[in-house]
Amino acid sequence: MAFSFYATKNLTTAEGGMLTGEHSFLERARLLSLHGLSRDAWKRYDKGGSWRYEVLAPGFKYNMTDIQAALGLWQLRKLPAFQNGGAKSCSAMQSLPGRRGVRAAR
Repeated sequence: MAFSFYATKNLTTAEGGMLTGEHSFLERARLLSLHGLSRDAWKRYDKGGSWRYEVLAPGFKYNMTDIQAALGLWQLRKLPAFQNGGAKSCSAMQSLPGRRGVRAAR
């Protein structure tokens, strides 16, 4: 399953998202998100690590920045209030004449 953290979502990091799923799927996604490299920078440059790596697949640069992670953690604390506010807005919109199909999230 994929979750979007785009700026218009309830929980935002301004861009990006999150994947959940089976371990093998997530390992493959992690590999592709790191340019297809066999080892990420933390493992290569950590104490006792080695700079050596292999390019195992054509990949992409899909890592989240530290600023995005900090923003997401802050937003996560506020998520219940955001969801409650959205439900109130949807409820208020239901009473407007001519509005159809607006439902509060559950």
